[in-house]
Amino acid sequence: MGMHMAKTQRTTPVAFYLRASTARQSDEGYTLDFQLEHLNKHADRHGYQIVRTYIDAGESGKTIDRPGFQQLQADAKEGLFARVLVYRWDRF
Repeated sequence: MGMHMAKTQRTTPVAFYLRASTARQSDEGYTLDFQLEHLNKHADRHGYQIVRTYIDAGESGKTIDRPGFQQLQADAKEGLFARVLVYRWDRF
């Protein structure tokens, strides 16, 4: 019984970061909805507490000057979460 409770207890605060820069990427399976679904399943499996989701839709990964990414950095400096989860590194 103790092991089951440990698995369902949400202890590590995490943030999600989602990005899709083009409609083509969405067509290739990187839709924001798909990324969010994948991250939710991962967080659930590992018992993470989701504290915030940052989204940059239509933003290129070639620059860090993206609104969601900038807010994520500011919140990280404030210690809002312990980890950032992304669907794939090229989405970050």
